[in-house]
Amino acid sequence: TRIARGRAWLEFSTEQQAGLVAAFTDWTVATSLHRAGPFAGESFVAEGGSAQANGDVMVRSRIERPGLAAVPLLYLLRAAEGDFRVVDMYLSGSISELASRRADFAGLLRAGGADQLAASLRDRTAVMLR
Repeated sequence: TRIARGRAWLEFSTEQQAGLVAAFTDWTVATSLHRAGPFAGESFVAEGGSAQANGDVMVRSRIERPGLAAVPLLYLLRAAEGDFRVVDMYLSGSISELASRRADFAGLLRAGGADQLAASLRDRTAVMLR
């Protein structure tokens, strides 16, 4: 959440940060489930990873879909608190989820700040989970 928001994160109160993390987490899970749709024999294949100069790790993977072309995915992992965490995902190898989120969130933050963004994420989550 902090990375998707950028420098403005430090301007938010502790309560706003916690609210955004909760809303962002729920929205991320709902988005992943919504995008996946009903199971139709797809499989996830991890192809391997490569260390980046800054210590991050790029993991290559793909979603195999019966009768359709595979969908390549790249995951950017960063070490945090003794573990690695996904900080970005690249659909089809080039479309950054993080860049898309930053652009999407910027307008909401300008319009109503952290509370507006959290409310929007909660609303979007509710729509996807219907």
